[in-house]
Amino acid sequence: MKTVYIKAEDSVCLNHRDVKIEDILSLYCSDPDLAYKMKKMNFYCFPQKGNQRKVISILKVVE
Repeated sequence: MKTVYIKAEDSVCLNHRDVKIEDILSLYCSDPDLAYKMKKMNFYCFPQKGNQRKVISILKVVE
């Protein structure tokens, strides 16, 4: 069993549509390969229409 620690930012401003885990939180794991894969996972993708905001609960990230 691997232990993963996450620390979410209070607020994040991004200039790209595809949101990856590493964009919204810090992630630490005893297995560096697993940590790298998790950081690069896609989390959310904004539609192409204009400026948008999205509120995401940390519980959704943990899920």
